[in-house]
Amino acid sequence: MLIPASCAGIFSSHRTTSTIATEIPVLINAAVRGQQRKLIAMANRNGFYYLVDRTTGEFLLGTPYAKQTWAKGLNDSGRPLLLPNSAPSVQGTLVYPSLQGQLTGSAHPIARYSPQTDLFYVAVREMGSYYYKGDASINRAPFLGAEANVRWTAMKPGVRYAL
Repeated sequence: MLIPASCAGIFSSHRTTSTIATEIPVLINAAVRGQQRKLIAMANRNGFYYLVDRTTGEFLLGTPYAKQTWAKGLNDSGRPLLLPNSAPSVQGTLVYPSLQGQLTGSAHPIARYSPQTDLFYVAVREMGSYYYKGDASINRAPFLGAEANVRWTAMKPGVRYAL
């Protein structure tokens, strides 16, 4: 399935950390504001839930589904409104979500939509990371998809949210 080109880049534009969206979009047919629509729903690893019309590419809804500290919200087109002091720094900046993102498990478990409950289900891990700015170093830490010096914080395991 292809996401409409008009949706490209709305999820994490100008991010200084690796939050490439690899989650599987969920296709939903439902009424939005009284109009029946074909939708794409996705809980992005950046901490926001997105709902997009899959026919027109129109951004319909975006809301945090877990703790995130890098954006104060989304604008009318779904682009993040970046918060000051959330960029990597020499001393380290604690940012939620972590480099691994908010979704739990290996290879990101598939989110689910239930037509019976009309809810979107996703497993969530709330975990932050310290992001550093500086020269890259070679260390023996596990490779997490980007060159980063990361210090993990406590996480809240097993939290489930329904949107």
